[in-house]
Amino acid sequence: MKNLLTTLSSIVIAIAGSPSADASVLIFKSDVGGGLGSDVAVPAGYGDNIGAAVQGGFSYGATGGFTPNILVSYSGESLYNSDYGDLESVLYTFQPTLTITFTATVGTVTLTSFDMAAFVGSGDQTIPSITVSSENGTYSQPSLVAPVTGHST
Repeated sequence: MKNLLTTLSSIVIAIAGSPSADASVLIFKSDVGGGLGSDVAVPAGYGDNIGAAVQGGFSYGATGGFTPNILVSYSGESLYNSDYGDLESVLYTFQPTLTITFTATVGTVTLTSFDMAAFVGSGDQTIPSITVSSENGTYSQPSLVAPVTGHST
C-alpha cells in the first residue's frame, strides 16, 4: 500500500507576459495515452517547451494552449498510473518534500491549479502544507486534505 504524503495530477501551468496567456496541462501520459510508468521518476524533458498536445513521446492537455518557453524539473517524485482517488498518472512522494520547478525562458510562469488525491485504501490524507515560491514572494497553504474518493483541486 502506498503511503501518501503528496500527490499531484493535472498540473496546469501558464506563461504570462504575452498578449494572450497560454496554459499547458501536465497529465503525465505517453504519446499513446498510457501512463509514464509506476514507481519511476518523471522522464527527463517531460513538460519542457510544450508546443503540441503530443510531443517527444509524451502527451499534454492542450485546452489552454501551449507553453513553449517553460522548462520543468522534478525532485523527490515518483509516478503512479492509478489508484489515487479518481486521478490517473499522478506524482507521489515518500520524501518530506516534492519539488516541481517551472522556469520561464521568456515571460513569467503562473501555476493555475493542480489536483491531488489519496491512495485508494489509505483513507483521506492531510498534506502538512503546499508552498509556491517565486521571486515575488511565497504563498503557503497548510493542512490540505487529499481525498481517497474523487480529488481536490
